[in-house]
Amino acid sequence: MAENWEDLPEECWELVFHHLQSSPRQFESVSVVCRRFLSISNRLRVNFTIREPLPSLSGGLSRLLRRFRDLRRIDLSEFVANPDQVLREISRSGGNKLETLGLFGQKRLPLKGLRKLGKTNKNLRSLQCSRLRVLRDDDLAEIGDCFPFLEELDVSNPEGDGVKDEAIRDLASKLPNLREIDVSGNHLICDGALMALVYFCPRLQKISAFDCNFISDECLLDLALCPSVVSLSVSVCWLTSPHFVDSFLLKAQKLQSLDLSNSAFLKEPLIAIKDLKLPLKNLVLSRCRAFAFHGISSLIQNCPVLEHLNLDGLDFLTDETLSVLSENLQGLTFFSLNSCFKLSNSSFCNLLTKCPNLKELHMEKTRLGLGLFTTNPQAKNLHIRTLKLAWNKNLEDDTLQSISAFCHGLETLDISHCWGITEAGVRSIGNHCPKIRVLILNGCSKVKTLGGSSGFDALEVLDANGSGLTDQGLSQVGSRLVCLGLGSSAGFSESGLKRLVEMSHLLREVDLRGCEVGSEMVAWMVLSRPSLRRVYAPSIHVPSQPLRALLFSHGCFVCNG
Repeated sequence: MAENWEDLPEECWELVFHHLQSSPRQFESVSVVCRRFLSISNRLRVNFTIREPLPSLSGGLSRLLRRFRDLRRIDLSEFVANPDQVLREISRSGGNKLETLGLFGQKRLPLKGLRKLGKTNKNLRSLQCSRLRVLRDDDLAEIGDCFPFLEELDVSNPEGDGVKDEAIRDLASKLPNLREIDVSGNHLICDGALMALVYFCPRLQKISAFDCNFISDECLLDLALCPSVVSLSVSVCWLTSPHFVDSFLLKAQKLQSLDLSNSAFLKEPLIAIKDLKLPLKNLVLSRCRAFAFHGISSLIQNCPVLEHLNLDGLDFLTDETLSVLSENLQGLTFFSLNSCFKLSNSSFCNLLTKCPNLKELHMEKTRLGLGLFTTNPQAKNLHIRTLKLAWNKNLEDDTLQSISAFCHGLETLDISHCWGITEAGVRSIGNHCPKIRVLILNGCSKVKTLGGSSGFDALEVLDANGSGLTDQGLSQVGSRLVCLGLGSSAGFSESGLKRLVEMSHLLREVDLRGCEVGSEMVAWMVLSRPSLRRVYAPSIHVPSQPLRALLFSHGCFVCNG
């Protein structure tokens, strides 16, 4: 095999490279092996993000588009100049395979570029343009005219009031294939807009309409009866009938996802239904006022296939009530309990023992760290992959050590702003969790090192902004590091940072905002580490524009701090 690897057909190499699809940055490594690998990796790259500065892209963008001919998604959300030029370049360069276009946060829709792209591209299925500074009724008409085959559209949260019912109705009549739409934050939308979407778009499955306060109870009941809609996300604050939720659930026999975040019911929902067996897999009741334990418990008992549950900010939850709820959550894979201030170590232990399929748990801003950690020390949970435990002021090394001994399969840990954590607690993570890839220590000023010389060999992302990491701590990071955040950290020196950069052959992004690092150090990093793609420079030592242009020509974008 070692001698005849060149004889393998390209289909075999594609299968090998497909294992890198979750981390496209590693295509760079295989692309330099030989021209054949370069050709295969170019063909497999499907996502592309275009950022500033634009001058160096003149002509270069066309070459990149010709190189990556199978791009399916292009993201312009970080592109601060007028994106019309880029869209015209895409249309001229054969962007007919493009399926998803991201325009998040732009000043306004680049209509000229979209018209040009619409003439050459009949495959665009998803257009993401939330948080636009200006969104007009006429813009939606242009979207419908340019991309009649669109299946996903996000026009949420524009500045100002957004579009009106008539614009949504006109858009819906032009998009018969629409499957998902997000109109959240368009405050003037009423019942007519949502009903027009259901009428004109028979394939519509997912509707998001947060902060659209003119939608009535009757409209929601009608949506619950719609045979195609399986996902509904709304926030309501006017419901007066305590029987509304029961009536809604009785009609919503096909809903698989329901998000009622930030809803405020004037009377407590009863949820007196029994043995309803709803098909809900995703339920979000984050910060829903008026819900009480009885209502939540009854609802969960009626969701036997629930996988994703969010109960953030429900202040009536205690260790005892959560223990009762967890009896019916054996199939849960994701659970978020942020800002449930009465939950402690007992809740954490109950969840990880009673919910055997749980892979991701969020318990930020709770009482985690208080009470006994009652899990059997010999027990192990190999399923949990992600823990987000930030802003737990009571979380200290002893609890973190118990967590690490129990969660051996952990890959992502966020303990930002847990001010009681020191390197002793971090050491336990390295010793017990060999798969840890993402470690977030923002604001952990007592963490000076990672606690030892080994244990973080798989670490790819280290966010330690505002931490106390020293040169010794940086020297303990494994060579697979990709992203490093050291913003506002003062415990390390330039020599310590140099050693880490020299050791980290895969390093792509470094955040040095607020650090005492000179522009010469930034230039040295870019020229010494060819893998670097983005550096956030200290605001007081930003490289000059000519130097930034030079560094960009080496493939790295240096951002202002």
